[in-house]
Amino acid sequence: PSSGPGYRATAADANFLRDNRESYNIGWDTQGCQGAPYGQTPWPAEDQVPGFRAACEKYAEILCRKSRQLRRGFAQALELQDDYFDAPGLFDRGPWLLGMVHYHATASDPEGGRFGIAPHQDDGIFTLLHTDGAPGLQVCPAWTGSGVHREDAMKDPNLEWVDVDMLEGHWVVNLGTLLSRWSNGFFKATLHRVVLGDAAGDRYSVPFFYEANLDAQISCLQGCEAWRDGLPPPLPDTTPGDLMLELA
Repeated sequence: PSSGPGYRATAADANFLRDNRESYNIGWDTQGCQGAPYGQTPWPAEDQVPGFRAACEKYAEILCRKSRQLRRGFAQALELQDDYFDAPGLFDRGPWLLGMVHYHATASDPEGGRFGIAPHQDDGIFTLLHTDGAPGLQVCPAWTGSGVHREDAMKDPNLEWVDVDMLEGHWVVNLGTLLSRWSNGFFKATLHRVVLGDAAGDRYSVPFFYEANLDAQISCLQGCEAWRDGLPPPLPDTTPGDLMLELA
């Protein structure tokens, strides 16, 4: 599959066949969960990579805690109750993923459609991203696309891209299409890509994809009805699971 836990070799992600990267993802514990979007994480044997699972689970725990803090900040920005997103049924079974990505030391060719990772928007609420500090990550602040994860217009050579510098001790936060949908465009999903230069070496990043429950009821948040500047009225109610299938 193109998402979910496990190892993905170069060109094995159906959504990014021409990217020069490989990845390994871990996910939340789906054991005993009805309707889980993916299976259990295929962990390497403990004697092969001692302490790896424990370190990953500890880091995921930290990221989940930071994500809960951050979503309270979003509630404040929307002038909602601080604990609005703490309500049962919204995030208590969120299928988060923690990824580990290796970008090969291969120069990108945007005009030829070759990238570290092609232009896209993440689904879900947001992504907390840590990198090794190597250049390559770029965002397109002026993007005003349709709200889907991937489309050909994202590769328009006339788009202006801005390099993202990594600050030590900080995460980069990319907003997702679900948060944009939920807030009716108040928060805009981050269009981003990775482009490696001719002299680039191997590059590593660790993204954490934060998601709402697959069956959470998503309707336009209070006070956001008029935020879709120049666009139609709020989109129909949905769930993250239905939206995932719609935009897959």
